[in-house]
Amino acid sequence: MKPGARARFSSLGEFDQEVQVTSRGIRGPLPGTTKQGAKVTILALGDEETLGTSVGEKQVYSYLLSRALARKGLPAWAVNGGVEGYATDQEYLWFLYQGITFRPDLVLLAFRADDAFWVTREQYYGFPKPKVEILQGGRVPRLVPKLSLSVLSWKRPFWRRSRLLELLFGPGEPFLAQGGTRLPGPLAPFLAVPPPEIQEGWGRVRALLAGLKAEVEKQGGLLLAFPIPHRAQVRGEATHAILDRYGLSLNQWNIDAPSTRFMAAARGADVEAVNPLGYFRQAAAKGKVLFYPRSGRLTPEGHLLLARILEWKLLELGWHGLGK
Repeated sequence: MKPGARARFSSLGEFDQEVQVTSRGIRGPLPGTTKQGAKVTILALGDEETLGTSVGEKQVYSYLLSRALARKGLPAWAVNGGVEGYATDQEYLWFLYQGITFRPDLVLLAFRADDAFWVTREQYYGFPKPKVEILQGGRVPRLVPKLSLSVLSWKRPFWRRSRLLELLFGPGEPFLAQGGTRLPGPLAPFLAVPPPEIQEGWGRVRALLAGLKAEVEKQGGLLLAFPIPHRAQVRGEATHAILDRYGLSLNQWNIDAPSTRFMAAARGADVEAVNPLGYFRQAAAKGKVLFYPRSGRLTPEGHLLLARILEWKLLELGWHGLGK
């Protein structure tokens, strides 16, 4: 997300999108965007689904939400703070060092199931990432970012300068062992009995939610969190494909676990949250195509539904005078 950068994201037969980065390091038209008379600022935190790598700039859920609020008499400016590959800990840190400068009135935190795994790690597929240390004491735990490696280690090694060498020698999928089964760590939050690393992850997610809420409220804003459904939670065939691939039985799997455990973490942190899973299942049952079949990314229809769910929640809360 370097200022002024451009990149293309594509999946054969599904999408081909160019992402432009503004002078402030967020997605948007170059050279930048302004509030343009908006009364409130919405800041969306998340990974590539929030960034919207599978849809156009004006098809991302945060932008659609801002348009919906404007139609209800509340002009809003949507700031897209999504960064590909980020998890909840990096989103928290991004808010502290960059997101806070936008002085948001509403912060949307999008959670993905694999975040419960990545917040426990110090590397992301071979690249060092910060791991937030949680210091207990006081009403809200102190969150201190730590880097396991020196700044010099961020330099790309020679094998990462070649796509071929990266494929041959690069780090593969990180696995966790549970009950004699090896499963990719990012899928472990779906296990009915989560391994110790994932149990630690949920504790970290709760602490990060509490810490982010405290920082947002210092600015006079509202934090609204939500788990973006995984394709396997909505499409049954995607679930069975995972089970068959890794030799798992249905009693080892809890397809609702990432969403329900995130909502429990949000309640524990006293954070406003909404669970879109039921709405996604209802829409899919009516024939709506919410995910691209190969990549699993959200379609424009998926982003639109997510925007509507967030709008409904804000109406329910009566946020900034919106009717219930």
